[in-house]
Amino acid sequence: MSPNLPKIDGVLKSTIKQVPVTCLKFIGKYVIAAIGGDLHVFKPLSRVYQQFERIYKLELFSSQYIYGIIPNNFKIIVFGGRRVAFIETKQKFSCISVKTSWIVEDWILDSVWISDFEVAILTAHNVLLLYQCFPSIEVVSRINCIDQCILYSGKILNSKWEELIVLSGTVYQEVIIWSSGRSVSDEYPVIHRLKGHKGVIFSISYDEETQRICSTSDDRTIRVWTVKFPGSSSFIENWINAEITLSFSAFGHLARVWRSVFIPEGQLVSVGEDSQICLWNRSGELLSRWEHNGEIWCLDYSNFQVAVGGNGIIVRPIQPLPDLASIKLSEDFGLMRNIVINKNGDRIIITERGCLILYNNDILDYIEDKQFCSYCVLSISPSREYVVLGGIHGDIKLFKVLDSKLTELCKTSITGRVFSLSWSDSSTIVSNGLDGSLSVWELVETGDNINLEQKNSYVLPYSKERWITCAASLEDYLVCGDRMGSIHLFSSLTTIKDPVDSLRRLHDVKGVSDIKHINGITYSTGRDGTLREFTIKDDKLVLVSTLKLPMDWSTSVVHSDSYGLIIMGFHGSNFVLWNVEERITLLQLDCGGGHRSFDCIVDGNLGNLVISFIRMKEMKYICCPVEAVSHQTVLAGYHKKAINCCCLLSLKEDGMASILTGSEDNSIRLSLIDQLDWKCSSSYLRHISSVRAAVLVDDVLVTAGGRAQMILWHVQNYSGETRLQEIDSHMIREESEHRRSWRTAEPLVDPEMRYMDLKIVKQSDGIYSIFSSCSDGMLRIFSYDKEDKKLCLINSLESNQGCLLKISTFQWQDELVVVTAGTSGSVSFWYVPYNKIPQRSHSLHSLGINSMDLTLNKKHLILCTGGDDTALVLTAFSLEKKGKESITFSLREHVHYCQITGLKITQDYIVSIGLDQKLCLINWSFDGNFFKTSILTIFNSTVLDIHGLLTWPIINSDQMKILVFGRGFEVLHFDRSKIFSSK
Repeated sequence: MSPNLPKIDGVLKSTIKQVPVTCLKFIGKYVIAAIGGDLHVFKPLSRVYQQFERIYKLELFSSQYIYGIIPNNFKIIVFGGRRVAFIETKQKFSCISVKTSWIVEDWILDSVWISDFEVAILTAHNVLLLYQCFPSIEVVSRINCIDQCILYSGKILNSKWEELIVLSGTVYQEVIIWSSGRSVSDEYPVIHRLKGHKGVIFSISYDEETQRICSTSDDRTIRVWTVKFPGSSSFIENWINAEITLSFSAFGHLARVWRSVFIPEGQLVSVGEDSQICLWNRSGELLSRWEHNGEIWCLDYSNFQVAVGGNGIIVRPIQPLPDLASIKLSEDFGLMRNIVINKNGDRIIITERGCLILYNNDILDYIEDKQFCSYCVLSISPSREYVVLGGIHGDIKLFKVLDSKLTELCKTSITGRVFSLSWSDSSTIVSNGLDGSLSVWELVETGDNINLEQKNSYVLPYSKERWITCAASLEDYLVCGDRMGSIHLFSSLTTIKDPVDSLRRLHDVKGVSDIKHINGITYSTGRDGTLREFTIKDDKLVLVSTLKLPMDWSTSVVHSDSYGLIIMGFHGSNFVLWNVEERITLLQLDCGGGHRSFDCIVDGNLGNLVISFIRMKEMKYICCPVEAVSHQTVLAGYHKKAINCCCLLSLKEDGMASILTGSEDNSIRLSLIDQLDWKCSSSYLRHISSVRAAVLVDDVLVTAGGRAQMILWHVQNYSGETRLQEIDSHMIREESEHRRSWRTAEPLVDPEMRYMDLKIVKQSDGIYSIFSSCSDGMLRIFSYDKEDKKLCLINSLESNQGCLLKISTFQWQDELVVVTAGTSGSVSFWYVPYNKIPQRSHSLHSLGINSMDLTLNKKHLILCTGGDDTALVLTAFSLEKKGKESITFSLREHVHYCQITGLKITQDYIVSIGLDQKLCLINWSFDGNFFKTSILTIFNSTVLDIHGLLTWPIINSDQMKILVFGRGFEVLHFDRSKIFSSK
């Protein structure tokens, strides 16, 4: 069976691509982006938040990424690899048509328009080609630089063929400059060499206004040179006689720097492998830094905003934050202790001498109260209208700002010291007194007066630090978080003062920072740097999910109209604003750390971001437009790194599929995939290393991966949306350490053991067996009981197959048989009872087996395997006697040129995928003695570094979906009816 046999066209069609964005361009208000080999046009919808919609898609290059978009009015040259396309557009991109396309002799680095139908192309061996691209393709001229080294980057200046200047970035750590207008004996020499980088040159940009060159490199630096021209009338002579000096070399990225672009006022924006967007001034000082959610491959600038592409596309305004304002009050007021901000942006400060101060550019009003000297608790309502004070003798006072004056509305008191005051909603205050006593106060309006009336009282469980730090009211419940990291549930429907349920030390002993009920979901966050989601069911707190945040200490959960769900917190000495939905840092501000009094408003009355804190006896303040830290998502991103595994969760009759993906970035994502689009519904970050395997049976989901970690989930449906609830987790190292004392403990054979593959089998009602193949060559068997909700390791079996890469199971004569495949190239069969070694092993490949699938055919087991040796092997095993399976017939085919990473076998077809990006659809049959196979079609996928595939049928049709995953994913539509019609 040869991969070059005739194929059936139209059987496989790509419907969805989520692969890296490798090139983008601003053309007017439109964003033109290259996603794989396709060209996408996005148009802004709203001027307020600049939401974008895709208005056009053009499929250009099959299995080849686009790396250049060169516009010229309504004509565009697009190139990638060795391919070039000449396309024409209509006004407002209502239509895009391909006029012609061709293949160049070498890899293309840059191109410029010479005339309406002529383009100059720079190739990777420092060669300039002049092409006539319409009506016929023709090489008009060819120029070779005398230095024909391999280039990693290049930039062509000017638009006249006889006066082109070429800036070439070489593998020899230098930028060489040469011209098409200067030749010596028909050779084109180098006129300048710019040295200094310690790595290859990844990009070169030139700013005609400031006459500066910027190069980015493998050495993590950007270098900017100033070009001083002698003032000659000739463009070529100016460059030949120019004096080029190094302006600065800047180090700000933590990894390789991919691209840079000049912006007005001589500033510069650079992006790199560290997913950072850096803004530099013309002296080389780093002004601002922003983080992108995932890898960055390209960028462009227009109208004070930069678009970056890689893992999705975002458009971000480029402007540094205004300087922090510092205010120092008179010593007569005493030291500032706490600060809050009201809805108008006024700062309200309490000092050690009991002075309550209203400040906005100046002191507007102040009240001195000796009851709040030395000790005072200050808290502001969620609506930012009311401020409440609590004192050491139990005094509680409520204030409001009226006409720029602090007005006392009412007062009350409790017995003993006020340990904390927390607003559970905009009209309810929970005070914490002696011995954990909680008093719930409600703001009641009586005419023009507002009073505090006690509504309920409760008692906190005993703990070392017995006071609450936050509270939230949920209908008949009150949820409180305490200083010891626990969350307590109190009910107003019972006379019991104690909590009806508690989640002990949910946020570790560092404490709970905030509890919020937003859009029907209850969130909690704390000083352990986690965001937890829970619900209340039958007077019980049920933990739904946990998200580890990219910060040391999260202080509050806020819902913003502009950003959605926002987490505020501290990482090191920086204050951080983090977007939960897009997993992106909006703001980092050096404030000295989270131990100081701090307050922040997002989306204030004036549409501003307002931050104020106390540092070194001074009040720091910053106010900036929301746009200064906002960004617009043009195209949503996905995993930051490669996808390792994929699992189908549910399938609807309308064709909508819910899938789970696990990645090298340690995260799990749930997505909805329909006929032509996809949407990420939720994300979970509970694994401490990469997620390599996922398997589902009924509503029991198991994920596993690096660091010998396995997590068991319960798949639930919340308001029509699939969600995961973590039930239990298991770590091999953790179990080993707890089982033995430190005196007798021995080092683990493989302390970094990884789970490579999983299979789960339902043994009886509520009892499941989980089989795992491991990198240390062990087959580990777990048991899970739904009633106990415990994941238990019951057996560890040695395979002698090297690293176990794949595992599968099948039922034969009412017994479960396990099949494992490893790096030795063999498959092993394990029968009940599972012994310490496999009962039978068969060598099928000369190298490791990366993919495996099986099906039962009458009295035979048909096993399909693909390995590192590029072979696809079909093996028929006879199953007449238990433990005596034998090979009836084996067929070895070479349909791929690289390792085979994914396989699926059905009753009629085999779908295979490999690192060569070729997806093969093969028809097979077995008559009991021999196999017959034929290739139906071969499809070139756009996904790089392919790790596997997932298939699922379309309900009530003769069609199927195939999802290929690796560095992104691609969904293919398999129409079986076209196979029958072609026959």
